[in-house]
Amino acid sequence: MSFQQPATPLLATSGLPYTSPGHPHNSSFSPAEGDAQPVQAASPGSASGSDSSLDRQIRTNIQTIRSNLLAIEENLGNLNRRFVSRRIVESLHDRLRETYDIVLSTERLFK
Repeated sequence: MSFQQPATPLLATSGLPYTSPGHPHNSSFSPAEGDAQPVQAASPGSASGSDSSLDRQIRTNIQTIRSNLLAIEENLGNLNRRFVSRRIVESLHDRLRETYDIVLSTERLFK
């Protein structure tokens, strides 16, 4: 089985070292159906800044990160078995991008 290289090479951006044509990094990422929605960090002066709210956001973010890492691991397993498709590569990029954004959001919640 041969793998075709994309018509345009992968691009590096200042925010993330991974992006591909047609999948620019932006804040309007929409997860696939059934994926957990990422939770955004509360703004510093918001009224909903209680400890229990932050705890829930952190727990939700951690669960989403775990889910994404499991999906990434499954896709990497497919790559190791030489089952490479454009959909798998795009899924890896999307999951990595979402996980990176959620990790940053969770770090902000701890600050």
